[in-house]
Amino acid sequence: MFYKHTTTTLPELFQKHGNNVLMQRSNCHVFGSCLLSEQTNTHYCFCVPGFQGDGVDKCESSEECSPTSNQACPHPNQECVFEHSLRKFACQCKNGFIKQADGKCLFEPTEPPPSSVDRCKQCGANSQCVKQLLGGGKEEFIWNCICNPGFTGNGFECREENCLDRPQMCSPNAQCLPDGQKASYLCVCNYGFNGDGKICEPKILQTKETPDKLLIGRGMAIIQRSSIPNLDESGRQLIVQPHQTVVDIDYDCISERIYWSDISGHSIRSAFLNGTEITSEFSDLLKSPEGIAIDWRSQNIYYVDSIKNELGVLSINGKFQKTLLKEGLNNPRALVIDMESRQLFYSDWSRDAPKIGRIGLDGSGNKVIISDEIHLPNGLVMLQTSRRLCWADAGNQKLTCSALDGSNRKVIYAPLEYPFGLTADSLEERFYWTDWKDQKIHSIDITGRGYTEFYPGAGGRGKLYGILSLPVKCHFNTAPSECIQKEHKCTHWCLPGAYVGAFTCVCPDNVKGLRGC
Repeated sequence: MFYKHTTTTLPELFQKHGNNVLMQRSNCHVFGSCLLSEQTNTHYCFCVPGFQGDGVDKCESSEECSPTSNQACPHPNQECVFEHSLRKFACQCKNGFIKQADGKCLFEPTEPPPSSVDRCKQCGANSQCVKQLLGGGKEEFIWNCICNPGFTGNGFECREENCLDRPQMCSPNAQCLPDGQKASYLCVCNYGFNGDGKICEPKILQTKETPDKLLIGRGMAIIQRSSIPNLDESGRQLIVQPHQTVVDIDYDCISERIYWSDISGHSIRSAFLNGTEITSEFSDLLKSPEGIAIDWRSQNIYYVDSIKNELGVLSINGKFQKTLLKEGLNNPRALVIDMESRQLFYSDWSRDAPKIGRIGLDGSGNKVIISDEIHLPNGLVMLQTSRRLCWADAGNQKLTCSALDGSNRKVIYAPLEYPFGLTADSLEERFYWTDWKDQKIHSIDITGRGYTEFYPGAGGRGKLYGILSLPVKCHFNTAPSECIQKEHKCTHWCLPGAYVGAFTCVCPDNVKGLRGC
């Protein structure tokens, strides 16, 4: 685009040399040039190649480019970068090169003039002293300390850029989490996605070719490993907390956090699936927490305590606790939840009266369903598809399953050694259990065939306790319950009832003086 200059008087900076016009900048833009028309004796300002505008007040970069093109920019000393002010990709001079009036990028000496030497000496290790155009239409430059790409700061002190500085560097399917090892932040893919945090792709849905990950409690550590022995045999320590003893492990499908009972710390702990942001709750309310079960739909944690001999419920937010059952409990051990029937199943390995019972999520309808031919019932697992309850007995050394009312019992495998934790894979095709005698993980398919055993892997010392097969997706209806959807009129705390739409208003035991309690 040309801009017509109406004056007919030649500016002082223009001289005529024969048939040629010496073009120099006068009242044209810094990235514009002036052309004299011999026929009309009129001056024209125009933007130099690579810029567009009226030539006087405005000359903006017009060199749009594509970063994926083999010939992204017309000049070898340019690079294609996203220009936020223009909201498009444009060609810019590379570091150390300055754009000239003709649009070309020429190398500029990197050594600053004497007046700027002292300032440049202050530049940090991850920065450089760069000559910058001041702008404003004036051809004036200044030397500044600028952090290198990938670093942030004032130029004198530069640290590596992280996702807290620039959240957009994380994938939409990732979150920015603290990196405890570097006292920084890093992008971590959400559960169900793989990648480096900047690029996260969905994991392949669970198949026989994509085995579950197992979480195993051993002493102070939670170990993560593949459920197939020849894949990832070494395992890895996902979480290590001094002085804790991990007993049972469960998973919150909504928050994507794992929870575990710490019998040494008298508490319930939790962390994200990558082991970050560990929390500890309820140490003032518990004595010896063992089995736990997460009701992710209502955001509650159910537990059994073997010293207090109670079965209770805790709100995941850490505010409330309530005891649901004490009568008849002597040494409660394991706990599993059935979302469909809204019931809890618990085991009690009392030497005098071992049993397995069931109770509603609101503490109603307690009933012992198995009390004969049972000795030391340890791990419990619920098979949602077949609607069966299974348990490992360290006394009679059997893995047994039954209907949810305790009928139709069937021994799946025997003999076991001294089983403790029990879980099943997401496809409900195999059982996995830990053993106190040989400190191995044992596995069998649900028909009792295909036995195998393997070590948990590196990390941790002592007995193997709880074991959990991480689900690929939540089972059944994962919509929030009526207690979360505010369909209830409870003043303080709501627990799910025996059927959809039912709920019970309760008062917490740990908070006194609440109105109506």
